[in-house]
Amino acid sequence: MKYFKVLFLCFVATSFISLNAQIPITINNAGFESGSGSNTTRNFNATDNWYNRGTDGTAEIARRLFDTTDTLASGDYVGQITDRYNVLTATSDFDSAAFGDAVHSNKTSYTISSGDYFEIGYVWQDNFRWNAALDEVRFVLFATDTDTLGGNVVWSSVMDSGTRQVEETFESVSDTSTVVSPEAVGQLLYLNIFGFQNDGAMSGNTGYARIDDITVSVVPEPSMFTLIAGLLALCSRLVSRR
Repeated sequence: MKYFKVLFLCFVATSFISLNAQIPITINNAGFESGSGSNTTRNFNATDNWYNRGTDGTAEIARRLFDTTDTLASGDYVGQITDRYNVLTATSDFDSAAFGDAVHSNKTSYTISSGDYFEIGYVWQDNFRWNAALDEVRFVLFATDTDTLGGNVVWSSVMDSGTRQVEETFESVSDTSTVVSPEAVGQLLYLNIFGFQNDGAMSGNTGYARIDDITVSVVPEPSMFTLIAGLLALCSRLVSRR
């Protein structure tokens, strides 16, 4: 009987740690639903928890899509991203004026720990005048030295969507960030989202895409997996003694 108790306790302990190895981070207003006013479009000033790292709060960030089947009572707000921001490589200056009119920025409440890296996800759809052969969505996780959007970037990870697979259809994207740098430890996690034309030139035709249902999960430092291995070794030893 004790043998089975030991096995059961070992199973519970390792399962609990494994399940918590990837921890969802709360992205405030990840679906762009929360905001003021019932207009078809909303700017940054009217959309909760999103900030414009580009110009100002009057730029459009969200648009309500009406469901012709009437299954959505008031419509679903989704993020609007234009294609004219052909900037921000892994080494670009985040404060560059070349950001254009709008960069969708969100401040999470997660404090970065040593060894962290992140899993991200979202759905997106190209739309009017979006160049399906060139345009992409760029998702950037980053931290600054002042825990503010205006601070100096001390770590960033750039993840691009790739070009469209099927035009004007929502498709899912998932990606994995790089491991955080030592300078980012103890700082809050931020994210930026914007569109860009991936040809080294500003887009002559300003198109847009839609993005929704953003998720970010943290994968803690590798020491957690070392702990799992240690627990398994301990369990094996205890069982062998029975």
